[in-house]
This record gives sequence, C-alpha cells and structure tokens, in this order.
Amino acid sequence: MWYDGSREADAKAGCKGCPARGNCLALALETDEPWGLWGGYTETERRRIAAGRTPRACRSCGFDCVPDQPHHARCDRCTTSPDGRDINDDRDAIARMAGDGLTDRQIGERLNWSVGKVKTCRERHNIPSAWTNGGGRNRPDSEVKPCGTYAAYRRHKRRNEPVDEACRVAHNNRSADMRQAREDATTGASQ
Repeated sequence: MWYDGSREADAKAGCKGCPARGNCLALALETDEPWGLWGGYTETERRRIAAGRTPRACRSCGFDCVPDQPHHARCDRCTTSPDGRDINDDRDAIARMAGDGLTDRQIGERLNWSVGKVKTCRERHNIPSAWTNGGGRNRPDSEVKPCGTYAAYRRHKRRNEPVDEACRVAHNNRSADMRQAREDATTGASQ
C-alpha cells in the first residue's frame, strides 16, 4: 500500500504510529527516494521538505502533509475536488474573473462558492478586487464618493487610511448637523 496512490490514506494511517517513521523519512530524504510513501510523506511532500517547507496537519483529513504553498493547510489529496478538479484551477479562475470586473458575489455564483470563501481566496493569493471597496456594495470606481464627503471619511476610517482635512471637515459638519437635529427633536417634543 505504500506504493499504491489509491491507498495513500491507509498508508499514511499505518505510518502515523510507527516508531521507525523518523528514520524512514531521513533515509528517503538522504537517498532522494523517487517512489512511494516514506515516513508518512509522499514523494512530492518529501521534495517540499527538502526545499525547506514545514510539515503540518492537513485541515481537511488531519494527516501530516507539506502543502504546496506555505500559507495553505491542505494536503495534495484534499486540494482536489471530488470531481477531480484542482482547487488551484479555481484560484486562477477567480483571478481571471476579478480581472474581468466581476464582484465576489458574481464569482461565487459561477464557482458555487460563498462570497466569504472567494474573498478569503483573493486575499490569501493577493488577487486584487475589481471593486475598490471590495465589492461590498457593488459600486464601481465611478460611484465611489470623492474626498470632502462624509462617505469618503468613513471609507478612509474603514481602510485605516489617513483622513485628509476635507473629509475631516465633512465629518465634523455632519456631526454638528446631527447634534442640531437631535436638539431640535427634543425641544420640539417637549413643547
């Protein structure tokens, strides 16, 4: 079973409690073994270990693995969908669709993903959104309020950007207007 790819899960389960696991992996790395599962790792995972990547537990199946990217947390087997499609293909599709101007919601509908999953994938792989506000309200750049408005002040605060003087004045004016409206409402109610 250590050389049969279809029984990889069984082989990894057999390696999990083996006392010779560390020596087995060391031998495979030392001899650059090209076949089979050694020390609980596939040949691809052993190459990644030799390149300096750190083994981790797969978030999906729980077996030790060495993901293809440092920030991933799934083994190669679990990054393949049940229909045989590689999840990385979806990442490329997301980049393409975002480049075409689709929102996270539209991308999610096409890939049958949630909006949050699309956003997380975009952020993890540094795929820019087609919308400057992340697609939250589906406004293209032409509809984003310019500086000097309360909406621009809120946008600066939401993005942790420095607030310019025109936006600060707009915020202060709105606050004063709201205070005045509350005072007018309370004096009108008491009469």
